[in-house]
Amino acid sequence: MTEDTPLSGSDPQSPADPPKTASVAIEFLTLGLGSALCLAVGAGIGLAIDALAGTSPIFTLIGLGFGVVIGILYTVSKVRQNL
Repeated sequence: MTEDTPLSGSDPQSPADPPKTASVAIEFLTLGLGSALCLAVGAGIGLAIDALAGTSPIFTLIGLGFGVVIGILYTVSKVRQNL
């Protein structure tokens, strides 16, 4: 074999192995939407409980806190999947 002919499979960007950058980029772009949805659902549930119970913002803040925690857990799990 000559030096200018590469061995089969040694090319890191061979057409048989397309890069995953597009699918990983889409996964990371959905992180913002997922986190915002967690916050909105938590706050919405808290607001609904406050309206039913006739209380002030206590359940809204609790729901928002749960939304933050769930959003962080969601983000961490998605990042670990793609690293």
